[in-house]
Formats: sequence, C-alpha cells, structure tokens
Amino acid sequence: MQNSSSCSGQYNIYPGFSLEEGVIAAGYVALAECIAHHPMVIIDGYGGVNWQACHEFLNQALIERGVRARWIDVQSALSGGFCPSPEACLGRKRHYCTPI
Repeated sequence: MQNSSSCSGQYNIYPGFSLEEGVIAAGYVALAECIAHHPMVIIDGYGGVNWQACHEFLNQALIERGVRARWIDVQSALSGGFCPSPEACLGRKRHYCTPI
C-alpha cells in the first residue's frame, strides 16, 4: 500500500510501501527456515523483548532443521565475554555471532 497523497521531497507521516506476496512471514519456524542456510546471523532488537524465550524457540526450530547454532549473548559479551569492559569495546567493530 502506498500513500499517493504525499508530494516528492515532503515528509509523510503516513508512509506506505508495496510488498510482494509472501515477503512477510510469522513465527520461529519461518524465521528458522529463512536463516538456516546462512553461515552467520545477527539478531538485534528492543531490550524489552524476552530474548531468552526467543532464543529457546528459535534454537528448537533450528535443531529441528538439523542446524546447530552457536549463540552469543551481547550483554555477556560486553560484560567480559569478549572485552575486558564495555568501555574497551566502544568504537570497535563488534561481531556477536560466529558459525560453528
């Protein structure tokens, strides 16, 4: 859906974009199918998300597809897993996930 009432170059508070059929999927199974063949995936999002539940459900969906994932929690990485302190990591390129 595209909002045709906006003029080019003007801010549109109701933007809309056309999507092809089947571009958006829902659920951990669909996400696992999408990422299963990639050697590295970084998942980022809002801090208020229950990341432990996301990890458990997505990991199970990956296991069911024969994918063994290595998970790295960024919070752990910043508190000593990869860096001596969060301050030491600032400004460095960060890699959070690696293939097994």
